[in-house]
Amino acid sequence: MPWKYLGIIICLVILIIFIGFNLENKATVSFVFASMTDIPVYFLILFSFAVGAMVTIPVSIISRQRKKNKKAKEVEDKKNKKEEKQLKKSKKNEE
Repeated sequence: MPWKYLGIIICLVILIIFIGFNLENKATVSFVFASMTDIPVYFLILFSFAVGAMVTIPVSIISRQRKKNKKAKEVEDKKNKKEEKQLKKSKKNEE
């Protein structure tokens, strides 16, 4: 059995146990102008985690693009240096 699937199953079991133990725990969330009462704690935790995951998606995409651009620039710089060396050699040979 692949280890990723086994890890996901274990995480889900732990999550279900956590939710089961916290069904009766409730909290009040207050915003500046309004407040929400009797919200289950597990829901607040899961919602916070989901929002955090959504925030990290654009950050990871941007960092991947920067790495790609940096790598492409390095390859282009190497290529340009080789071309310059070849031009210098051809000029020396012509003289």
